[in-house]
Amino acid sequence: MNIAQPLQTDAGMKKRILILDDDLIELGTARQVLSREGFEIITATRLETAQRLLNKMECDFLLLNVRHRDARVLLQKHTENSVEQVRK
Repeated sequence: MNIAQPLQTDAGMKKRILILDDDLIELGTARQVLSREGFEIITATRLETAQRLLNKMECDFLLLNVRHRDARVLLQKHTENSVEQVRK
């Protein structure tokens, strides 16, 4: 089952997805499925880890478990940072 064409950036690199989920089974399943589809997957189970990763590298997509206690904080912070970059 092909859920998406392997996406690549203009430079030919795989699209990178950061997954934040505190459920290790769901995290592993998402990682396995998306990796198989050609995406580069970065994972985090805690907000601090996800923020540190986002500060070190750019991600094309964020996949957040909305029930994760920190998902809204990460989404708000990342959105604010993106808006500031567009304004510059």
